[in-house]
Amino acid sequence: MMFSERCLLPDKTYYVTGTWVENPNPEEEHDCNLIVKGRHESTFVISWTNEKTQVRVLRNTGIGFMWLSAGCVGWTIIMFLRRAHWI
Repeated sequence: MMFSERCLLPDKTYYVTGTWVENPNPEEEHDCNLIVKGRHESTFVISWTNEKTQVRVLRNTGIGFMWLSAGCVGWTIIMFLRRAHWI
Protein backbone atom coordinates (compact mmCIF):
# COMPACT_ATOMS: atom_id res chain seq x y z
CA MET A 1 0.00 0.00 0.00
CA MET A 2 1.06 3.56 -0.60
CA PHE A 3 -0.02 6.44 1.61
CA SER A 4 0.48 10.14 1.04
CA GLU A 5 -0.37 12.46 3.89
CA ARG A 6 -1.63 15.93 3.09
CA CYS A 7 -3.37 18.73 4.92
CA LEU A 8 -7.09 19.23 4.22
CA LEU A 9 -7.94 22.89 4.64
CA PRO A 10 -11.37 24.19 5.65
CA ASP A 11 -13.48 26.06 3.08
CA LYS A 12 -11.76 24.30 0.15
CA THR A 13 -13.39 21.95 -2.35
CA TYR A 14 -12.19 18.35 -2.40
CA TYR A 15 -13.35 15.48 -4.58
CA VAL A 16 -13.65 11.98 -3.12
CA THR A 17 -13.67 8.89 -5.34
CA GLY A 18 -14.48 5.55 -3.74
CA THR A 19 -17.24 3.07 -2.96
CA TRP A 20 -20.51 4.25 -1.38
CA VAL A 21 -21.79 2.14 1.54
CA GLU A 22 -24.36 2.55 4.26
CA ASN A 23 -22.96 3.44 7.67
CA PRO A 24 -23.56 0.46 10.00
CA ASN A 25 -23.42 2.68 13.11
CA PRO A 26 -24.88 6.12 12.27
CA GLU A 27 -24.84 8.59 15.13
CA GLU A 28 -27.13 11.14 13.48
CA GLU A 29 -29.83 11.21 10.83
CA HIS A 30 -27.41 12.64 8.23
CA ASP A 31 -24.62 10.19 9.11
CA CYS A 32 -26.01 7.19 7.20
CA ASN A 33 -23.63 7.09 4.17
CA LEU A 34 -19.87 6.54 3.87
CA ILE A 35 -17.40 6.62 0.99
CA VAL A 36 -14.77 3.92 1.56
CA LYS A 37 -12.21 1.78 -0.21
CA GLY A 38 -14.32 -1.11 -1.52
CA ARG A 39 -13.79 -4.85 -1.14
CA HIS A 40 -13.60 -5.46 -4.88
CA GLU A 41 -12.71 -1.94 -6.02
CA SER A 42 -9.45 -0.65 -4.57
CA THR A 43 -9.85 2.98 -5.62
CA PHE A 44 -10.11 5.55 -2.84
CA VAL A 45 -8.89 9.05 -3.68
CA ILE A 46 -9.30 12.43 -1.99
CA SER A 47 -8.12 15.13 -4.37
CA TRP A 48 -8.28 18.88 -4.90
CA THR A 49 -8.40 18.39 -8.69
CA ASN A 50 -11.81 18.25 -10.31
CA GLU A 51 -13.62 15.01 -11.15
CA LYS A 52 -12.77 15.19 -14.86
CA THR A 53 -9.05 15.41 -14.11
CA GLN A 54 -9.28 12.58 -11.56
CA VAL A 55 -11.00 10.30 -14.05
CA ARG A 56 -8.43 11.13 -16.74
CA VAL A 57 -5.49 10.40 -14.43
CA LEU A 58 -6.99 7.12 -13.21
CA ARG A 59 -7.82 6.07 -16.80
CA ASN A 60 -4.35 6.90 -18.10
CA THR A 61 -2.73 5.06 -15.19
CA GLY A 62 -4.87 1.99 -15.93
CA ILE A 63 -4.03 2.10 -19.64
CA GLY A 64 -0.34 2.49 -18.80
CA PHE A 65 -0.40 -0.58 -16.57
CA MET A 66 -2.21 -2.56 -19.28
CA TRP A 67 0.51 -1.69 -21.81
CA LEU A 68 3.21 -2.52 -19.27
CA SER A 69 1.56 -5.90 -18.61
CA ALA A 70 1.29 -6.63 -22.33
CA GLY A 71 4.98 -5.76 -22.75
CA CYS A 72 5.97 -8.10 -19.91
CA VAL A 73 3.93 -10.93 -21.42
CA GLY A 74 5.50 -10.32 -24.85
CA TRP A 75 8.99 -10.23 -23.37
CA THR A 76 8.33 -13.48 -21.47
CA ILE A 77 7.12 -15.22 -24.65
CA ILE A 78 10.17 -14.06 -26.60
CA MET A 79 12.52 -15.23 -23.84
CA PHE A 80 10.76 -18.62 -23.72
CA LEU A 81 11.04 -19.03 -27.50
CA ARG A 82 14.73 -18.06 -27.45
CA ARG A 83 15.41 -20.47 -24.61
CA ALA A 84 13.67 -23.27 -26.54
CA HIS A 85 15.78 -22.34 -29.63
CA TRP A 86 12.67 -21.73 -31.72
CA ILE A 87 13.84 -18.25 -32.72
